[in-house]
Amino acid sequence: MIIGIGTDILQIERLRRSLRRFGAGYLEEMFTPQEIAMPQVTLDAATHFSLGFCAKEACAKALGTGIDADVDWFDIEIDYRTPSPRLMLSGGARTRLEFLTSAGSVAVPQLSLGVAGGLAQAIVIIATAD
Repeated sequence: MIIGIGTDILQIERLRRSLRRFGAGYLEEMFTPQEIAMPQVTLDAATHFSLGFCAKEACAKALGTGIDADVDWFDIEIDYRTPSPRLMLSGGARTRLEFLTSAGSVAVPQLSLGVAGGLAQAIVIIATAD
């Protein structure tokens, strides 16, 4: 059963300009130290973090909240250590997911990322197996 679907799209150049203007402090507002330290093997930093930004926004939308006082940027973390990036939820995001999930069910957010034409996009589908 589908619990939520979220999508987000961002012009990579927009994030690139913000990185030039605000530096690492800009990333520290949205990404955990582990996410910032993760090596960007095949992508430049602006593309990498644009995808991460979109993933977090899409997940928050799939949870039905957006980024707000209850679901913070740091409550949604992207784990790039696996062949396909995974979302790990904590804090308010985990609480919201548990609220949306039926008793006895397990829900896991599925993440799809893409880049084309100077745009980064993420789609998140949260579903249970029942």
